[in-house]
Amino acid sequence: MRFLVQWLIDWPRRVAWHLGWLAPLFARFTVGWVFLWSGWGKLHDLAQVTENFVGWGIPYPRLLTPFVSGVEFFGGLFLLLGFMTRISAIVHSQYCTSRALRPRVFPRVVLSALCPTRPARCDAMPDLWI
Repeated sequence: MRFLVQWLIDWPRRVAWHLGWLAPLFARFTVGWVFLWSGWGKLHDLAQVTENFVGWGIPYPRLLTPFVSGVEFFGGLFLLLGFMTRISAIVHSQYCTSRALRPRVFPRVVLSALCPTRPARCDAMPDLWI
């Protein structure tokens, strides 16, 4: 019985203790990769993204478009490289929080592009296009 307890409980606990660094590394790489490519796509089509910002009613679109694109690209790159990870994470969390609060702060920005017939259901949909 003691052998079974050691084999099923103690051994996995010791292995997990040695691999505790792996989950944060994987999460950092995943989030960094997503933000890097999202920013890269926006940086390479700033004119279209600026037009989208204007259409969505986001204030100061000509100023915010390059800023948001740069934050996503360089923040994702910094997360991938492990450079200034806490600062990058704070900036990205503020950016994502502002995106989540955008429908409340800017109510005229409607998700009609995704579901024009049912705007009430659109409020529950994730903000995928920015």
